[in-house]
Amino acid sequence: MVEWNDRLREIMEERGVSQRELAKLLEATDASISLYVAGRRHPPLQTLQTICRVLSISADWLLFGDTGKASSPQQTFTDEAIRVALEWSQLSDQHRKYIQAAITYFKTQETKIG
Repeated sequence: MVEWNDRLREIMEERGVSQRELAKLLEATDASISLYVAGRRHPPLQTLQTICRVLSISADWLLFGDTGKASSPQQTFTDEAIRVALEWSQLSDQHRKYIQAAITYFKTQETKIG
C-alpha cells in the first residue's frame, strides 16, 4: 500500500526538490524532513499545509492518493479536517470500515430525527 510519505518522496523527486531544500522552504530541520519522508513522523498541521502549498499539491492527494495532485486555488482545509485526514491515514483498512459504518449510522439517525 502506498503511504503518504511515498507520495511526498515521489512529488519531491518529480519537482526536483531535495530534503534540504524542502527543509529550508518550510523553515524546518533536515532531520524533521528526513523523518517525514521515511514515514516515521507526521508533520504538524501547519507544516502539512505548507508542504502542500510549496509543492503545489492537494492535501487529499498527499494523504490519500485518490484525487488529482494539483491543488485548487479555491481548496482550503481547516486544521481539524487535516488532523482528521492524518489520523485516518494511520488507520488500518478494517478500522476505516468501522468508522464508515458509524458515519453511515449517524447519518441515518440524523435523517430520522431531523
